[in-house]
Amino acid sequence: MNWSSWQAFVDMGGHARFVWGSFGVVALALLIEWASLRRQDAQRRLAIRQRWVDEVEGRGGEFHPHFGAAFGEPFDGSFHEGARP
Repeated sequence: MNWSSWQAFVDMGGHARFVWGSFGVVALALLIEWASLRRQDAQRRLAIRQRWVDEVEGRGGEFHPHFGAAFGEPFDGSFHEGARP
């Protein structure tokens, strides 16, 4: 389309209420979706962090759950169940 002025563009041939209203609704929906995803991400990260802390505390606070050594001990290269890469 070719508009003769900015006012003609904003007016959208008499359909501005529907056109700009639709843009507004979509923008609002995208904003709500973005905020919801950020909230869900924060909740999941917190749950993962809390689960990790609970695992460490359940082992006396010293044992690192991903290796067979306590914190501060040198890592000997062994992995879970004796598997090596």
